[in-house]
Amino acid sequence: MPDATLFVGNSPLIDHFAGPTWESPSGSRVVGALVNAVIMDTNAIPWLLLSAVPDRTQGPGIFADTTFIQRVNTTGGKAPFENGTFVGQVAKVPYTADYFFYRKSND
Repeated sequence: MPDATLFVGNSPLIDHFAGPTWESPSGSRVVGALVNAVIMDTNAIPWLLLSAVPDRTQGPGIFADTTFIQRVNTTGGKAPFENGTFVGQVAKVPYTADYFFYRKSND
């Protein structure tokens, strides 16, 4: 389950969590639905193409009118190979990726 912060340069900007959901500090939110996944590196989480779910995307601001989300250039993030030492143990696994958010042109 994702629990991440997206940065623009060195500034944290967007919270990313289950759904998959992205939310800005202004409350603008987008939820994605999987369109396609591609494994580019067996040691990293897949690259993804997601479509924005219109009735779960809300608020004006950065995510208004988002149509697609793309995750590329991933490193890390794969679940551990070994089981935890107790039921319910949480493993936080670091990863990096580039996210692109698309919307229709107003032209």
